[in-house]
Amino acid sequence: REYLDRLAHFATVEVKELDEDAELARHIPAAAKLVLLDEKAPSIDSESWASAVIGEAEMRHGAKGLVFVIGGADGLPD
Repeated sequence: REYLDRLAHFATVEVKELDEDAELARHIPAAAKLVLLDEKAPSIDSESWASAVIGEAEMRHGAKGLVFVIGGADGLPD
């Protein structure tokens, strides 16, 4: 909860917990940039991660519609 409170000063943050994989697509806006988070991905530093996820232009002018998806115990659906 602490990180959500910190982010609220910089962006609109909404957390949704879904029970069914089929619900996922309905909750992602069409124009949003989708970021899938996987515990098996290689570790990188914060600046490299921000550049890869958001991109240089978006970091300068503000990202719009950035959606992070975190999988459950069984990972993300195919």
